[in-house]
Amino acid sequence: MNRRALTERDLREVPAYSIAEAAGYLRLPKSTLRAWLLGQKSFRSVIEIADRKERRLSFINLVEAFVLSAIRREHTIPLPKVRKAMDYLDQNIVEISPAPLNKSERQFLLDLKAFHDDDGGFFKGKELYVLRNLSKGRGVGFFEAGNFHPDFILWLLIGDRQHVMFVDPKGIRNFGATDPKIQFFDTTKEIELSLGDPKVMLGSFIVSNTPSHEMKKLWGPDKPAMQKHHIVFQEEDKDSYVRAMLEEVEPSP
Repeated sequence: MNRRALTERDLREVPAYSIAEAAGYLRLPKSTLRAWLLGQKSFRSVIEIADRKERRLSFINLVEAFVLSAIRREHTIPLPKVRKAMDYLDQNIVEISPAPLNKSERQFLLDLKAFHDDDGGFFKGKELYVLRNLSKGRGVGFFEAGNFHPDFILWLLIGDRQHVMFVDPKGIRNFGATDPKIQFFDTTKEIELSLGDPKVMLGSFIVSNTPSHEMKKLWGPDKPAMQKHHIVFQEEDKDSYVRAMLEEVEPSP
């Protein structure tokens, strides 16, 4: 299994992808992506790679390369103009800092790491990747669910199959049972069907820091009924909810 450090460091900046892997995801020639990242003879690099020594890209690098590819392919904007715009941004934007993790988000990563480190064999033959989603206006959002931007995206890879899970740790006492964010699991299944690829499975989970007994008073359904809708409870099931999430999408052998 590939182990990714789950710390307070912004996971989007972790060098996680080789140039060959990234080129495959982006459907770009390796030579093109390598030139954009490392330069070539008199050609100056366009993207600052996260780890130049090991030649590994971060998720942010992956997004930058995707945008650059779209600019070049679909909009046919000359590279000198792209460079000029990027140089302007470098000179006029001093620093971009991601929003800090809130308590529930940080606890989710710690709980995920704890299960990752003592999984009882669950990850044998599997790979797990975790990405923190970008904020509204920049990250992965879903118009179908009221422009919902889940906090985390998890990829669980098993051979040529992949589960993509959207995970949002939050308090839910101010949400109605029919809120699009609460019903997002159904939305992901609709999107999955539209993809038409049986090897890509989508899902979502709300990781609630609001106790289940409070939600039963507000909504009516009991805890098992809420769990069937992929609502798990972070505090009362601290030692088991992460396993329950992952085994829901890929049961242990």
